[in-house]
Amino acid sequence: MVLEDLKVAGLMSRKINELLEYNRDVQENLEVLRRDFHKVRNLVETGGKHFEASILEPFPREGYAYSLGRTFKDVSELKGWATDYLANRVIVAVDGSQIGFDQHVTPKVAMVQTGYIVMVREESLNDGTVHQGTFPRFYTPRDLTRGSSVETEALSTATIPYWRWKHEIATLRCVLMRLKGITSECEKCPDKADCPLSFTPLDEDREVVALMDGTLILSFLTLMRGREIRKDYIATLEELLRFCEKNSVILAGYIVNSNAREVSKSLWALVTGETKVDERELPTDALLFNEHLKSFGDRTPFTVSHRHILSEYEAYKDRVGFFYVRTDSQMPTRIEVPLFVYGWDKLDVLWRSIAAESVLGRGYPYTLARAHELAVIKGEDRRRFYMILDKILSKHGGRLVISSKNRRKNVQIV
Repeated sequence: MVLEDLKVAGLMSRKINELLEYNRDVQENLEVLRRDFHKVRNLVETGGKHFEASILEPFPREGYAYSLGRTFKDVSELKGWATDYLANRVIVAVDGSQIGFDQHVTPKVAMVQTGYIVMVREESLNDGTVHQGTFPRFYTPRDLTRGSSVETEALSTATIPYWRWKHEIATLRCVLMRLKGITSECEKCPDKADCPLSFTPLDEDREVVALMDGTLILSFLTLMRGREIRKDYIATLEELLRFCEKNSVILAGYIVNSNAREVSKSLWALVTGETKVDERELPTDALLFNEHLKSFGDRTPFTVSHRHILSEYEAYKDRVGFFYVRTDSQMPTRIEVPLFVYGWDKLDVLWRSIAAESVLGRGYPYTLARAHELAVIKGEDRRRFYMILDKILSKHGGRLVISSKNRRKNVQIV
């Protein structure tokens, strides 16, 4: 790509007023909320559907954040605390990646891949057991055009992300089933022949924390017209939630750079009396709480979300919440949590596990980072994917066809 600096700078300069005006609106509204921030305490246990957020957990007696309850004189002491806290704990994480269909390559194919990791730690972290691997799924032109009621458009740009997300959820559920010794569904699983999971179950008394890279509140579905795809996304997630609730798994969705504004919108309604507002002009919840989460590990009280998409959930309407936690010097991270975790009085375990993992991962949970590294498909991996496909096709009398446009651009696929 040729990037002409002067042209790009000119385009930006002509729209600088729009950029500055947007920032000014957000900052001005942030100042309004700052002046009356103490009213956020009035959101505690409101339970009112007219607000997008009701804060279920009381605020601390002083301030607006819970702290780890100790200070650390240096990084070494912080690492020592993290190592001690994670001793004898089991942390599971799953992430995913994809190779989407390429319109310049025939046949049309795609692949999604999940990376999974199970950290079974003992008294000494060096004595633990690690189960890790990848779980790829390959899709052919028939898969891409067959579709179900969910894929309403062949080769839709929404299809591959949907398959990837569904495979991430399925992989996490299968890993947890293995750990819990529940294998009754394995015999009828369509992926049985390719399943890489073979580790032995945990002892019954081992507590499991499971981390997903992503949200449990599927607001992105509101942009999708098809009702069937929305229902399928929600049903898939609720199946995982039911499994975790039934089998005592502490589940959480980890979201960096969250743009959510439930608390911000609710506080705005309290302060100004305005219930209709362009939320893009309000600060994100992360920005709103940023100055109150001063030290590493500080978190906000557990808050139940009443976002509109949750009305489409069946068993978990108003049963998903969140908190924000300081894991680095950037904006606080949003952690989404099923209400049953709070009901079990396990929020503290989840919070401290995430904080300790973030120490080992330098600001990001170590186990989740490892899952990402396993799953990610890089440029070289993509080239090898098409090389393997070319060899397999050639062996069986087929061939891989690359468009003249790609050849013209000298794009190397194989």
